[in-house]
Formats: sequence, C-alpha cells, structure tokens
Amino acid sequence: MSVHKLSKDTTLGELEALLSTLFEEVENGYKNPEQCVGKITIRAKKANGEIVYLG
Repeated sequence: MSVHKLSKDTTLGELEALLSTLFEEVENGYKNPEQCVGKITIRAKKANGEIVYLG
C-alpha cells in the first residue's frame, strides 16, 4: 500500500496517469493482479464557512 499526498492543483488526468503507473507496478510484481484495487479518498471538512482539505 502507498499513500500519495497531491496538491490541490492536481488534475483528473494527472491522477489517472498516477493510477495507471501504480497499477502497472502491481501487475508486474504480483501473481494475482486481478485482485488489485485503486482507491481515492479526499478528506475535507467545513470550517468557518470554508472547505478545508485534510492531507
């Protein structure tokens, strides 16, 4: 498992490219790559009327 903290300016295209690279690494390194899953989590809260992103 790995965690990548991305800047607010990261585009969906850049995110897709990163996921593609990570999937390739897994597919080349594991016997059952069909079991690999990518998950994207955006953590945020609303404070003082503004959205604050939590790492």
